[in-house]
Amino acid sequence: MKTDRVMLFAGGDTRMCFAAETLSALPGWRIESILPARPFDIPEIHTCADPVQIQTLLPWDVLVLPVPASKDGASVFVAPPHPPLSLDTLLSAGKPGAWVLGGACCPAVSEKIRAAGLSFVDYCQDESLALANAVPTAEGAIQIAMEEMDTTLQGGRAVIIGFGRIGMALAPRLRALGMDVTICARRRDMCAQAQMLGFRAALLPQLADLCAAADLVVNTAPALVMGAAALSRLPQHALVIDLASKPGGVDFSAAKRLGRQTVWALALPPAGWA
Repeated sequence: MKTDRVMLFAGGDTRMCFAAETLSALPGWRIESILPARPFDIPEIHTCADPVQIQTLLPWDVLVLPVPASKDGASVFVAPPHPPLSLDTLLSAGKPGAWVLGGACCPAVSEKIRAAGLSFVDYCQDESLALANAVPTAEGAIQIAMEEMDTTLQGGRAVIIGFGRIGMALAPRLRALGMDVTICARRRDMCAQAQMLGFRAALLPQLADLCAAADLVVNTAPALVMGAAALSRLPQHALVIDLASKPGGVDFSAAKRLGRQTVWALALPPAGWA
C-alpha cells in the first residue's frame, strides 16, 4: 500500500524495538528506525544502520523518542556501542505540524520541539502508562537484589524510601518473596496508605533507625534522603539500590567511604517521587 505517512523511531533500547514491531502492522504507515537496540526481522521496518544517514532521513509525520527522550537537551540516547543522535538533526526532518512523542522530557527538549513548530506529547505524563512503567522498574530492582545480595530475599528486612508508583509496585512484590517490608515516606498520608495495605511505615526522620536492621534499602526519591547518618547505621552486608534519576537519593561518596554496597540503577525505567 502506498503511503506518505512516516513514523520514525529514534534511539532508545529494546522497548523501542518492541514498540516499532507492534506499530509496524498499522495500515498506511511507513515505519523507519535509527540504530535500534537489535536488528529487525520485519521487512516493514526500514532501518538506518549508519549515523551519517540521518542527514538523508525521509520527512516524518511522527517521531518516537525513548525514555528519557534526552538527558542533556541536545542528544538522544542509543544503546551501546552506538553514539547518541543529534536531537536538532532529528527535529529538522519533521514535516510542518508533525508530532513528537517522547518520555520524561526535560524543559530544553520541550522548548526545542515547540520552537521547531512541532506538536509534542510526553507520554510519561499519562498516569496509566506511568503506573504500568512502575512494574518493570520494580521487577528490575528485585533482579538486582537477587544478583547482588549474599542471602535469599526470604526472611530479610527491606526498607523502601518513598511510596509513590514505584514503591507501591515494589512493596507487595518483595513481601510476596518473603521479605519483611517497611515503607519510609516523607508524608504522613503516604505512611497511612502503606499501613492500610498492611505494611509498617515510618517518616523520613526515622530512616537511620530503620537502616540499623535492614538487609535491603531501595530508594525511589530523586532527592538526597540517605546520607552518612543512615548509611553508617546499615549492617555491613546490607545492599542499597537507588532507583532515582539524577542527582539520586543516596550519598554515594559517603557510602564508598563507609564501605557500604550500593547500586545506582539508572538503566531501569525512571523512578519518581509521588
